[in-house]
Amino acid sequence: MHAVQSILQSGESIRPLSSILGQKVVGLRLKCNVHTNGFVDRRVLRPRRLAIFYAREEKVNISGKDFKGLEVMGEVPVLSTKSRNVGGVFFDLDDTLVLTHQADSAAHSAVLELVKVRFPQVDRSVLLKSFIKKFVGHAWDPEHKVEVTQWRAGLWGKALEEQGVVNLDLAREMQDVFDRERLRSFRWASGVEALVRQLHAQHIKVGIITNGHPVVQRAKLQACKASELFDTILVGGEEPNSKPHKDIFLKACGLAGCKPEESVMVGDTLTTDILGGFNTGFLSTVWVNVHNEELPPGGPKPDHIISSISELENVLKQLGVALN
Repeated sequence: MHAVQSILQSGESIRPLSSILGQKVVGLRLKCNVHTNGFVDRRVLRPRRLAIFYAREEKVNISGKDFKGLEVMGEVPVLSTKSRNVGGVFFDLDDTLVLTHQADSAAHSAVLELVKVRFPQVDRSVLLKSFIKKFVGHAWDPEHKVEVTQWRAGLWGKALEEQGVVNLDLAREMQDVFDRERLRSFRWASGVEALVRQLHAQHIKVGIITNGHPVVQRAKLQACKASELFDTILVGGEEPNSKPHKDIFLKACGLAGCKPEESVMVGDTLTTDILGGFNTGFLSTVWVNVHNEELPPGGPKPDHIISSISELENVLKQLGVALN
């Protein structure tokens, strides 16, 4: 590797793998990995991923073919003739930058403790399952006639009624407790602040593109002081089209001052974050698989998969962004 770096610094020409293999490469570049036994394994990379390496006198076997007079010394990621500089990195909010499912769990526990004190006869497990089912069906009034907090209090009320408790005041208090406790727990995941500051130091724009009800999402953003850290913040519920429509991604790029082809989308939802980034022509998409799920057959395929934001630095290195 040191040999490669010294060659690069001296300006000596570097030969791409395709020229050594004597193969015509159309639309793709080939990258090789060096193994201690002297054999070289090659992998076909996606377009816009390019690697070069230096070779010197000796014999090497590449994918079953002998090439005398060559020894692969190392590989160095470089920019292709079509620049792939990263100009912007955009993030989803929930379960990407913040572990929302953990904040939800803490808030649900607080609500159930309240119910335990007021109505100990209520089956709290059944109550929570009923509320979540109703919430997943309609998290807010689809006709936008009922304010979102009141709507969600109504969902708690209906879940209580199923167990013979009719108490709208309690339902409202339950939703108030949920909102308060969730926002109290709503903080950046480990490493987020340091990562964003490092990206800023590289003059890379950083933004948030989140779906959801404007009142709810803005409260979350305020709780974690997102405006102090991110250049651009868009909430799907405030826009004509939310994720995965490309309009919201294009608007984010426009506000940040970067192009889609030099932007990266990072999020936990394949059908909104990954699909949207792909359809908009982003340089790369990164799926934060926080729940350790399998990729569904026929679904959007991310360029990279990580389990948490703390792993993003390695992905960015592959894209030519070296963070300190």
